[in-house]
Amino acid sequence: MGEVVEVRVSGMQMSIEIEQKDLDELLKNADLMTPVEAGFDAPYAQDVEYGTSPGTVVPYDDIYDWVGRKLGITNKSERAATTQQVIDTIYEKGQRPQPFFKPAQQATTASNFMFDIRNEGVYAIARELVSRAQVNIEEQGITDTGRLIQSGYCYREGSMKEYLRGAL
Repeated sequence: MGEVVEVRVSGMQMSIEIEQKDLDELLKNADLMTPVEAGFDAPYAQDVEYGTSPGTVVPYDDIYDWVGRKLGITNKSERAATTQQVIDTIYEKGQRPQPFFKPAQQATTASNFMFDIRNEGVYAIARELVSRAQVNIEEQGITDTGRLIQSGYCYREGSMKEYLRGAL
């Protein structure tokens, strides 16, 4: 039985069990235990994950991009009219949740795959989590303009954000 280490994941706590030998190695190297943050910073990421209630106002540009990408409408006036219809519908009915991050968190926590924990520390766990969430977005066909999947990142305190680019 290993020790449990907490990893902060986009405002949520995620417990990871680490074998004692790996934990001992991590504790020898403080850099490997540097706090890590992972998530998606597209402005609508939470709206996709948790849905929205009726009365929610969504950004016109994001919906306009989505209409062009998802529906393939290229005529500007038709695209603008369709965009307004989508915005009105979301305002009236809300948007259903399309979870992509939480399932990735659960899969990462429950999996038995090996992290290169001795060399990368908890950062490897955060990167795996974001990668799994990006796969969820693609495989589930989650409504996306392309910005959501591209906004997946990992951040280690004291360094720059690393964006993990999902394939489009």
